[in-house]
Amino acid sequence: MLDDDDFGLEDIAGLEAAAEEMEQEERLNQTITVFNCLPTQTTSSQVFKQPPPPQRGGAEIAKVREEQERLKKLHMKAQGEASFLRTELGKQAKEIESKRIRKRKLQVELKSKLESNRKMKDLEISAVKTEKLFLVQEMHQLKEKLKQMESEGKKEGGGGTPRSRKVLGPIKVERNEFPTEKEFQEKKFKPCQTDADTQTAQAGRRKCRLRRNMTSGTVMVQTFCRVSQAPDDVKATILQQTSQTGISRVVGRTVSQLTAEINTSLPTAPSLTQLATLQTLVSSCQSILSPRDRTAVTETCSNLISLMIKSSTCSLLSSTLSLLTVVWSSSLQDQDITAYILTLLSELIRKVKTLSDHLSPSLLSSIFSLVSLVSMDPVQVNLLCKQSQDCFLSSISLVLHMSLAKEQEVQLAACKGLVGWLLACSGARHSVSWIENTCRWCTGDIVRALTLTTQGQVKWQVDSTGRKQDKQLVELLRDCVTALARLQDNMRSKEGEETEWIKAVEVAASVQRKYIWTVEQLLKVDMGELAAVRLHNLSMETDMGPEGERVEAMDT
Repeated sequence: MLDDDDFGLEDIAGLEAAAEEMEQEERLNQTITVFNCLPTQTTSSQVFKQPPPPQRGGAEIAKVREEQERLKKLHMKAQGEASFLRTELGKQAKEIESKRIRKRKLQVELKSKLESNRKMKDLEISAVKTEKLFLVQEMHQLKEKLKQMESEGKKEGGGGTPRSRKVLGPIKVERNEFPTEKEFQEKKFKPCQTDADTQTAQAGRRKCRLRRNMTSGTVMVQTFCRVSQAPDDVKATILQQTSQTGISRVVGRTVSQLTAEINTSLPTAPSLTQLATLQTLVSSCQSILSPRDRTAVTETCSNLISLMIKSSTCSLLSSTLSLLTVVWSSSLQDQDITAYILTLLSELIRKVKTLSDHLSPSLLSSIFSLVSLVSMDPVQVNLLCKQSQDCFLSSISLVLHMSLAKEQEVQLAACKGLVGWLLACSGARHSVSWIENTCRWCTGDIVRALTLTTQGQVKWQVDSTGRKQDKQLVELLRDCVTALARLQDNMRSKEGEETEWIKAVEVAASVQRKYIWTVEQLLKVDMGELAAVRLHNLSMETDMGPEGERVEAMDT
């Protein structure tokens, strides 16, 4: 490549200076002739005037200028070629990097496929070995039975053909071998013997049990009556129904009565027993509930959430969300009803300050179960993320930040709920904005929240190094790594650059430090080859600066 100084103008300036020096030398070499003049004439009149210099430098100057223009053109051409080569070099570097990333992904996929094939072969081999053992055992049993049958046959046929006599040989007639006429005419009578069971005899064990043929509705109401704390008159009314239509009618009437009691008692909060009874009835008789009954239960839950916002208390939030999750588990309500419920829940999370005091594993599990149901619906998934800074997922991030200040059980439940929800969303067939990085605000909040919750569990793992390793915690950390890796893959550009991922982590310096520390500690935990490859992709290079270089120099 050519530099900018290779075609300078210093040579042209040198040529002009040389031309001026030649002209001065020509002037110095000229001679002046002085003749004797009259005294009246002055000295100046006796001296010849200097002739004008010859005009010989015009062609040279033009030639120099042409040379200068030619050099300028060559210089501009060289600069264009250099910029073109730089562009081509950058494109080739990007192509090589993208090929390297594709090969690395292919290598990981092949490793996982080989591992799965190896496991399948091991399972097949173990199944064949087990079947072989069963066959060998069965063969031994058959041999024992055969030996036993042969021994019994020998005992029963003890008076048969003697060994000394051949079976096909001639039979010698012995004396008195045939019966006489008297013996032939005699009749032998044998008494008939039968076995009779007495009252003291032990009865045999029954091999089957007679049961009444029951419908699915009967089984549902019987299950409800066994586990519910409902009043006896409610249970008796439900159990007296014999047909499916009657059971559906009584269950719907019971749901209407329970919801009406809760709504009429407001603003007095209902008891936990009432909510538990309603939840048990809905969960037990899920398939026979009508859409009208589901709407009534949903309306009751919305009234309870509104009451909690007005009274600034969250004691019934866990039971209410659990009931709402059971109602929505089979099918969601209309889009307007779902949006209204999510708006109320977001308002409660933001305004009620006592929410952090009521955070519990059951409450966090109910929140993420409800959000997962909405996320799996391809039509209503957009209600969670409006692709702006004001959406429901920001409330989820706020709840996760609240859980970081609580005890280990709450932090563990928050991490499990978040990771399970993200893995379910990443496997959805429809588009999910906060997974595919369509909404940068929500994706960034999710990445930072996942980093902080994972760092909390890694810190707990490091603090409990001396204790026995918790397999469930290691499995949870493996799921955290999987969720982070999937988010990183979705945020990676087509050229294989990690710009968006680095921006999401570098928003807060504390989050960046915790992310780097978490990845470094997870690399020390044995979680399998696939998790190790994902962690190497998640690792972020750090610049230690001159102090780090000085320390490395001292170590070497």
